[in-house]
Amino acid sequence: MDVNDPERGSVGFRLVKLPPSKPIDEKWLSRRRVSVISIALVAALLLGRIGSCSTPPAPGTVSNNQLEAFSRLNTFRGPDLVPTAELMVKAQDWSAHMADEGRLSHSTLPDGLAPGWQAIGENVAVSESLAAAQAQLEGSPGHRANMVNPAYSEAGVGVTVRDGRFWLVQDLLGR
Repeated sequence: MDVNDPERGSVGFRLVKLPPSKPIDEKWLSRRRVSVISIALVAALLLGRIGSCSTPPAPGTVSNNQLEAFSRLNTFRGPDLVPTAELMVKAQDWSAHMADEGRLSHSTLPDGLAPGWQAIGENVAVSESLAAAQAQLEGSPGHRANMVNPAYSEAGVGVTVRDGRFWLVQDLLGR
């Protein structure tokens, strides 16, 4: 099913039926379903603001790289993080800032966030691909602890690609 709106662009969904003779791994199916739902939720939050692959996204939009990064985070952690617009924008802005500066650094975590949060964390990485950046975070005990911390229920990711390097930010929040 495709939903077309001249002002918002196009969103496509593809349903695939598995042959009845093929056994379904319930754990895989559950993780896959949640990954798809997470991606759809991010797209629904900011429908019409998804940048194309050929040009950098406009400020405040969600890129395909961000969708992939969020999916990787949620797949690693487990399927319970909810993307929020405020965290997606914060993370993307900080990712662009790091790329501009050419160095890794952390943002002032509460800046730009609505009050009422109980826990907040941030992971930053730079590498030659999103997969490599995510692997770096997964391999670091402190970053890994942030990603799996059950106190966090919301997340946003930012990805800026500059000179063949992927600048990744994961902002995590618990209310």
